[in-house]
Amino acid sequence: MELVLKEPQDTYSKTQLEIMFAAEIIMGQKGIENTSHRDIINLAGQRNTSAISYHFGGIDGIVTALLDIRMAVLNAERLRLLNLLLKKENYNDMDLITVYIDPLYKKVFGVDKGWSNYIYFLHNLITSSRESLMSFIANKKYSGAAASIERLFAERNGFAYDEMYRTRIVSNSSFFISSMTFRKRDLEAIKNTKKDSLIPSNDDFLKFIKETALFILTKKDHT
Repeated sequence: MELVLKEPQDTYSKTQLEIMFAAEIIMGQKGIENTSHRDIINLAGQRNTSAISYHFGGIDGIVTALLDIRMAVLNAERLRLLNLLLKKENYNDMDLITVYIDPLYKKVFGVDKGWSNYIYFLHNLITSSRESLMSFIANKKYSGAAASIERLFAERNGFAYDEMYRTRIVSNSSFFISSMTFRKRDLEAIKNTKKDSLIPSNDDFLKFIKETALFILTKKDHT
C-alpha cells in the first residue's frame, strides 16, 4: 500500500509570495530574530509597511507560510522515492537515508535558483531561540514522508519511536542542515574569490553526511 501525501490547502497570492521570498533571503542573512518587517517590505518592494501583519499576522506567520510551500515540495519528492523503494523486496538503511537526504540536497545545490536561499533560512530556523526545530519536526503538517522514513529507521533497528528516538531525529536534522549550509557558503566563497578549492567533491560530501546521519539514527550506542 502506497503512502499518500495530501496536497497543502493554503494558497498564496503574488504579493504574498514576493513577501515570503524576500523574508527567506533576509532571514537567511540576518537570522529570524534580527529580521524586521521593514527589512522584508523594502526587499519585496512593497509600499505598505503593514503588509506583513495584514497577510501573515507577523514574522511567525511568514515562517509558517515558507514551510508550507517548501516542505510540500520536499515531502512530495521524498514520498515518490519512498514509494518506489518500498516496492523493492530488499532495501537497506543507506537506501532509506538517500530518500531522506537527497531531495533537500538536490534543491540546495541544484540549478533551481529559487531555492538558493532556503538552506540559510532553514539553518537559522533550527538555531533560533524559538526552538522552532522541535515544533517543525513535531508538526505532522511538515513532517509527512520524512516522519514515515524516521519510523522505518526506528522499526528496522529495534528502537521505540518515542521521545528519546525523536531526540536523535533532532540531532540528525541539525547535523545535515548545518553541514549543507556550511558547504554552500564555502562553495559560494570559492566561486567569488576564484581560488582553487579544497572542498570535498559532491560524492565525498554526500557519503559523509549520509554515513553520519545513518550513525545518528541507527547505532545502539548513540547517546
